[in-house]
Amino acid sequence: MYQSCCRGLCLPPHGRLQAALPAAEGGHKLELESSAVAAGSALCELPCTARRLGARVQTQPSASQTQSPWHTDSRVPRPQGLRPRPLRRPRHRREPSAAPGPRSLSPAPAAVSLRRAAAARRRPRTGPRAKSGFARLQGNKKSETMAGKPKLHYSNGRGRMESIRWLLATAGVEFEEQFIEKKEDLEKLRNDGYLLFQQVPMVEIDGMKMVQTRAIGSYIAAKYNLYGKDLKERAWIDMYVEGTTDLMGMIMYLPFQAADTKEKNLALIIERATTRYFPVYEKALKDHGQDYLVGNKLSWADIHLLEAILMAEECKPDILSAFPLLQAFKGRTSNIPTIKKFLQPGSQRKPPTDEKAVAMVKKIYNI
Repeated sequence: MYQSCCRGLCLPPHGRLQAALPAAEGGHKLELESSAVAAGSALCELPCTARRLGARVQTQPSASQTQSPWHTDSRVPRPQGLRPRPLRRPRHRREPSAAPGPRSLSPAPAAVSLRRAAAARRRPRTGPRAKSGFARLQGNKKSETMAGKPKLHYSNGRGRMESIRWLLATAGVEFEEQFIEKKEDLEKLRNDGYLLFQQVPMVEIDGMKMVQTRAIGSYIAAKYNLYGKDLKERAWIDMYVEGTTDLMGMIMYLPFQAADTKEKNLALIIERATTRYFPVYEKALKDHGQDYLVGNKLSWADIHLLEAILMAEECKPDILSAFPLLQAFKGRTSNIPTIKKFLQPGSQRKPPTDEKAVAMVKKIYNI
């Protein structure tokens, strides 16, 4: 069997090497004897060198075991221009991973490549394209914010929309208003199919065009966690809201009544408020001894009650004189930050209905 040198050329264990170099390289004919020791060292370079120069390598058996004259005999000239083959730097082989990752074009390890890619993604872009993209992103955010605001369609007055304004303001939700200022505005909403039952108020929210005051109020209350934690609490909230709705309905229609019946109806409102409605809420606060009507947590019922109290005080300023717990309730809820802001001048809260507002509403709605 042949022994292999470090260049992959097989030599006989005890052989004789004859290398005939081309005439261009001097025409020397080298005869070397190889041994088991010299095969791994001295004879390693010559066969590979001769092979690169196009020499024909022949091996002949020999019985002598002498060291190669390549290193001992100075008479043997070294071929000109021959240099040892440089060692190549081994390429790094990426270890196979369980999960396939992005291919790395560099010889760096896979983990380093992943870190470099993550750093490149975090690096902010520069230049005009980056600026224009950032500007478009800001514009999209602004348009989404504007599109996400509820839009209220009603006349510029209290009416049935005022309770919805109270709910949104208490929840801290910004909203837009599209006022119906003439009869043609109402007809356009009807012709466009926006009004399910051909009447307002109508609120655009979450991709819906909602009508019916009670449905709108319950949706907003549930959406912003103002509708109790379970069905039982919601039932109590509904009962309290319906009671204050009856009282506010009487106050709402008072400006539209004839002058000869207005005083009589005002007296009826005060009598119903002090004997039918307010005693119920006073008793509820007294029985459970909590700050709010249901679950000791602010709910739609509390917001509606505060709105009714303020409307009743517009009819008679001292209407709560016999209800100390309601007075304390009014002070607590009025100081809630969002409600306090809504009660300030310049907010979207509407003033009491005056003669001008009455004339506008009658013209729009054919009353």
